[in-house]
Amino acid sequence: MIIYLTFFSALGLLGIATTPVNQRKWLLAVSCIALIIFMGTRYKTGCDYLTYEIRFLRPLEFVTNNLSSSEPGIWWIVLITRELGLSYLWHNILATMLIVWGYFVFASRTTMPLVFLAIIFPIVTIQLGMSGIRQAIALSFLMVSLPALVSRKRLMAAILIIIGGLFHNSVLVFLPLAIIAGKPMNIFRAAFAVIVAMPIIMYGFGGRLDTYSDRYVEQIYGVMESNGALLRYAMCILLVAPFILAHKKLKSLHPSLYPILQQFFIITILAGSLIFVSTVALHRFVFYLFPFAALISVQSLDVILPENQRKLAVVLPIMLSLTYLVGWFLTSSHADRCFVPYQTVIQPLF
Repeated sequence: MIIYLTFFSALGLLGIATTPVNQRKWLLAVSCIALIIFMGTRYKTGCDYLTYEIRFLRPLEFVTNNLSSSEPGIWWIVLITRELGLSYLWHNILATMLIVWGYFVFASRTTMPLVFLAIIFPIVTIQLGMSGIRQAIALSFLMVSLPALVSRKRLMAAILIIIGGLFHNSVLVFLPLAIIAGKPMNIFRAAFAVIVAMPIIMYGFGGRLDTYSDRYVEQIYGVMESNGALLRYAMCILLVAPFILAHKKLKSLHPSLYPILQQFFIITILAGSLIFVSTVALHRFVFYLFPFAALISVQSLDVILPENQRKLAVVLPIMLSLTYLVGWFLTSSHADRCFVPYQTVIQPLF
């Protein structure tokens, strides 16, 4: 657990301590490189590590056959890595580079990028990025679409989300955001966007919609529950709460960013209804919400408080993530089984 706490603390402390814009950008780049090394060189760390390794080692014919599936993205990474004669380590590094690319682009749009990286570290970096690689890459493309969403480049935003869907088609549910990019959400715009995007979403999901229904709603393969889903959702709610006080200033000071903040504030509130469908569905959806909840938190605290109090204020979301990180490692069998000890090919049994 110490290695995770050290990495988290470094991000948080550097994020609070730095102020010059050029220094923040330089530190952000260095931090993302460190994340690629930390995540990409792991060895038998993460619950899905062996699953992805088995996929990588499957016969080449099996790999090429899966390129025609509805989610061929990960198979393209497998194929490229193997065609270059590289090992599974490089498959992991290539996938991690795609994941961290999203962090870098997204964090660059925040006023406190390293604070943002610290807030998302336990849930988005460790629990998703170091285990659920396919969904982590899909989330990365959603995060990379943020500048396009902000600048109203709707086609570019849609393309990025669709590419993300090639890795995990669940991200396609955010396609309507590309249609209403740059505009505040209301029920009529939301309904129109969903209607327009629905054919693409349904095509992208293919036959997996029935699979998701059988697995998470009907649970015909056995009862599936996510005990931590409500806790992680509650963290999202706490992170977006400052938006209630900050929304008027955000609209005035950041008019281009405001619509996406408002949209994800509303989506976060409405996402609680998923608990009546499946805790696993909520668990999966929260991964997509969390970076945007962190963005809302950082940007809201930046505008509602005087400049001399902002650094003190961002300690609150950092402490929230720290509490979660420590509590998860101390109480979760999942954390103990999959992430402890952290092992890396650079220094096994680190």
